Amino acid sequence: MSDDKSENWVFITPVFGVELTNAVKDELRIKRALLISKNKLPRIRKRLGISKKFSELKNTALGESIDDILKSSNTFAIVRHTANSKKAINDCRKIVQDELSILSASQLGWSKRRNNYNITVKENKSFSILQNILISTENDRRRTRHQLAQKVGDLSLASSWKSFCKQNFFFNLLKIINKKTSVSESWRKDIERVSILIGQSQNSDDIAHAFMWNMIALEVLLTRQGDKYTDVLPQRISAFLGWFRFWGTGKFSEKINEIYGKRCAFVHDGRKENITVPDLLFTDDILFNILTNLLAHTKLLSSKDDVINFARKVEAEQLLRIKTKVRPKTLRFISRSYTEEDFQNI
Repeated sequence: MSDDKSENWVFITPVFGVELTNAVKDELRIKRALLISKNKLPRIRKRLGISKKFSELKNTALGESIDDILKSSNTFAIVRHTANSKKAINDCRKIVQDELSILSASQLGWSKRRNNYNITVKENKSFSILQNILISTENDRRRTRHQLAQKVGDLSLASSWKSFCKQNFFFNLLKIINKKTSVSESWRKDIERVSILIGQSQNSDDIAHAFMWNMIALEVLLTRQGDKYTDVLPQRISAFLGWFRFWGTGKFSEKINEIYGKRCAFVHDGRKENITVPDLLFTDDILFNILTNLLAHTKLLSSKDDVINFARKVEAEQLLRIKTKVRPKTLRFISRSYTEEDFQNI
């Protein structure tokens, strides 16, 4: 049979860094990709359109490799796709990679960055150890440190995770990208792109790169081409969060201007040395609250035009010094507290 012929395929690949539980019935659909537990996989083969049992597939000429793959993880991603075999593999790998990033976005606000998990199709069979020696040139005092170079463990999709996602943005996000919530098509695509950026940020242990993914995500959500970002970004963030009672005393507007300056210095001059862990965690908090509010009010904010018009109306009310009638009373702000350890490690 020619590899150039287009066929209907079921693509199955092991996934690492995520644990499915009874809370999600051992499966979770992101968009095109279905995550399924190893134990449940054989029970849904007919749903997937696979006629033979997996035990029968193991007896084919390629049986040993199929068996090895099915034993390699407790979680699998499944995508149904139509193409020739080579294109199907490449397309499905990209779909899974992007949709695992969307799942990684659920860690925004849920866990501290230093406790995040790496959700990937690549298995970490061994973990690198960072080893350091620190010796004082004044008195020969010395210290050693051993640290894992990779984040270990699995994001457990348990009842506590599920409850948090329901209360905040993630399940609203899944409804939007799966067209279960009505928004403009361009806004739907923007939100999907933003969720992938957030997931890449949450998966990264490079402070500057994680910071940049967050900043780009904020720009996609709140600005459009032609805007003067230094002016409109703080104003539009303030429209959604400026009512928060510590907005002024916490100098949020000044901090937003500061992080945008660092973003520009990195993009235009390659200067990333001034981007700090507190900068990154600040963008996490802003992004989490903006996204939670945007996706909880899709009847009011069903397009980027709606978002921009909303921000302009709030600004007009503030200039006229009149009591706001634009902001819904259901807007929320969740403030997180951080320890010194959080600022030292991500």
